[in-house]
Amino acid sequence: ERSISRHAMGCCASGASTASELQVAGNSNLPQRPAGAVGQFLRLLSVNDVYTLENYARFATAVTEAKRLSKSMQCVVTSHICGDFMGPCLHTSLDGGVTMMEALNYAKLEYACLGNHEFDLGKAQLEARLSSYKGKLLNTNGMDDQLKTLPKYDVVDVGGKKVLMVGLCIGDPSIYAAANCPDMKDFVHSTMAAWEDACSKGQHIDIVVPMTHQLIEDDRLL
Repeated sequence: ERSISRHAMGCCASGASTASELQVAGNSNLPQRPAGAVGQFLRLLSVNDVYTLENYARFATAVTEAKRLSKSMQCVVTSHICGDFMGPCLHTSLDGGVTMMEALNYAKLEYACLGNHEFDLGKAQLEARLSSYKGKLLNTNGMDDQLKTLPKYDVVDVGGKKVLMVGLCIGDPSIYAAANCPDMKDFVHSTMAAWEDACSKGQHIDIVVPMTHQLIEDDRLL
């Protein structure tokens, strides 16, 4: 149902990489430079809906290996988790999300966006847990007070081109408990606002990479 995969470990990268290709990174079998790439290119490693810990070590290995090879391949490597990183999960049921938040750091995940199950904790507890994350949690469309300290976007330079990274979470109130339902704005208008804000600060954006947590049919519309 989700935009990338509902498996505990689903990976993707530029050049049509598969999960199996990335999981053998320890043998330096990461995908080669895409044949059509001109100059520096962007390689993204991404997962979502992670409910267990056993595959994070593989992902961290893939990130380490991709970054080691980035200079020779002329690429910028970024790593992402697109929501549902704290629940539903046995660890979070026991410790309120402490373990799963620490795991993001060990897995070398540089970017995250919120998923609907993060709000199972309640907004106040969610705010407290997010502070332990060492990467950038992008909140482009969430308007709640507990989310206002999170960055709306990030800009990455790739071969002189500016890439706008945004993080977007589903706003359908029917999938949230009434007490924890977040105020999520429209994806397209939120992304346009981020683009305009970046441009107003002197960043001439060339492309947008949206990290989304929504139903796949909505991703196709986006």
